[in-house]
Amino acid sequence: MKIETMEMIANEVPNVDMVKAIIENLNHLSDNDIKLLLQEFKNCDYKKNACYIAINPNVLKTRTTAEQIQLMEAFKNCDYNEYAYEIAIDPDVLEKRTTAEQIQLMEAFKNCDYNEYAYEIAIDSDVLEKRTTEEQIQLMEAFKNCDYDYYAYEIAINSNVLEKRTIEEQIQLMKAFKNCDYNEYASNIATNSNVLKARTTEEQIQLMEAFKNCDYNKYVSNIATDSDVLEKRTTEEQIQLMKTFKNCDYNKYAYKIAIDPDVLEKRTTEEQIQLMEAFKNCDYNKYAYKIATNSNVLKARTTEEQIQLMEAFKNCDYDYYAYEIAINSNVLEKRTTEEQIQLMEAFKNCDYDYYAYEIATNSNVLKARTTEEQIQLMETLKNCEYNEEVYNIAVDTKVLSTKSITEQIECMQNAYEQSKIKQEKPLEVPDSEEVPHSENIQNIETLEEMKNYIACLMEQNGKDADIEGYTLVYKYQTKSKNK
Repeated sequence: MKIETMEMIANEVPNVDMVKAIIENLNHLSDNDIKLLLQEFKNCDYKKNACYIAINPNVLKTRTTAEQIQLMEAFKNCDYNEYAYEIAIDPDVLEKRTTAEQIQLMEAFKNCDYNEYAYEIAIDSDVLEKRTTEEQIQLMEAFKNCDYDYYAYEIAINSNVLEKRTIEEQIQLMKAFKNCDYNEYASNIATNSNVLKARTTEEQIQLMEAFKNCDYNKYVSNIATDSDVLEKRTTEEQIQLMKTFKNCDYNKYAYKIAIDPDVLEKRTTEEQIQLMEAFKNCDYNKYAYKIATNSNVLKARTTEEQIQLMEAFKNCDYDYYAYEIAINSNVLEKRTTEEQIQLMEAFKNCDYDYYAYEIATNSNVLKARTTEEQIQLMETLKNCEYNEEVYNIAVDTKVLSTKSITEQIECMQNAYEQSKIKQEKPLEVPDSEEVPHSENIQNIETLEEMKNYIACLMEQNGKDADIEGYTLVYKYQTKSKNK
């Protein structure tokens, strides 16, 4: 660069840093081009960013001096907005848009009140690649129409939307999103890759409208975007599930029935809705939901039988072990639905006793006894006050394989009578030897012996006596010590 040119720059430009930048970056230009740029720089009130447009390497590489001046004028026309400057120098914009198109983008940005996200639409690499300048400006206008909502911006730049939707369809989605009061989850439906792949734009908008009708419930949007639902249900069926979920008061477990992979695979939409309604009828009980979605139940029972099990579970006061009978794989395999429900009713009749549940689900009992015989065992257990020894006989493998049901029940009754005799038999204690009460306690090993020992203390001292660890009492001879 000639010294006189450098002198001219120094005389024209009021800032030393800008003088240095111009001298260093524009030394390849003619004096005439430099004068033109300096004049435009002056027209821009020597704004720093106007100078940077003139010296930016990307601008210099892709734009002529005349085009550079046009960009500076456009920047001035944008009130020297920083984002307008960024559009002017953006490398992707410079590469993929002509100067005229670039200026159109800057004007569109100004028309969007210099909104930051409008600027982002103008420079987004995916938008620049997949949309023409006219389409890009349409997106910016649609974004403005959406009151500059952030999620409307997300729809405008989303790579999946840009790839799978035309500009007209994309704008339709933005309008549908606005109609959903700019709800964040509505934007998820609009941009979800699974939805974009499995549904047309019209169907996608139907899902958004159905979501709005469901009070913008988060779980409804999940039903709309769930990959399994999208694969196995039509749009109409999907919307039916959303409405049914609403009818279930948006209960979380009703939602889980709607999206459960096993239910979707093994049940039709109508059957799935029946399960959701049956679940509602069960007061939204968590374990009723588990019966509805249990893979073993879905495999072994029809929908009608499944609902019968849920009703039987409700009839059992939602007892946890009644639920376990309903889903037990051995019971499902070896008993019909009617027999399974009989077992649940018998269990209820046994006061929901744990040993009664064990008899109902024991694999050996299920194999060796009919349902009627199984219930007889449970009733016998009840009549024997749920005695542990009686229960052990009921499920004993040897007894089940060698004795008839009548003989087995007789054994159970005899065991109960023997246990009663043992409990009623008075405790024999020596008259002479006395030990601290704590010593007797330490030597006792079974609950039966403890009960006998306490009975002895009551007989000897009265039930109101206060016995401490150090109190001397008759030494208790335990059975284990006598052996």
